[in-house]
Amino acid sequence: PKRHPRSGFLELFSFSTASERWWMVLGTLMAAIAGLAMPVWLMLLAQSLETFNQIGKIIAAGGSIDILMDEMYKLIYSFAVVGAVTLVSGTTYVALWTYT
Repeated sequence: PKRHPRSGFLELFSFSTASERWWMVLGTLMAAIAGLAMPVWLMLLAQSLETFNQIGKIIAAGGSIDILMDEMYKLIYSFAVVGAVTLVSGTTYVALWTYT
């Protein structure tokens, strides 16, 4: 069998156009944003558990449940934003790296 000369990793970029290199940079940026979703999600989860703990103490002392509802809506919106950003950035980075 005939052996073909090997190319180095960085040499592979010499075969791409300038626009393809920009797509790769954008894809890498989107991958980083998608990768940040888990730590942000965990911080939101910790915040929600702390909030529920504090609200439980307020309600046990005779406070209103309206406080709970207001805090729940804030957390729901926060989780939805993290999910939407993850969906868009994850889909974008996979599409860009598939294209390039």
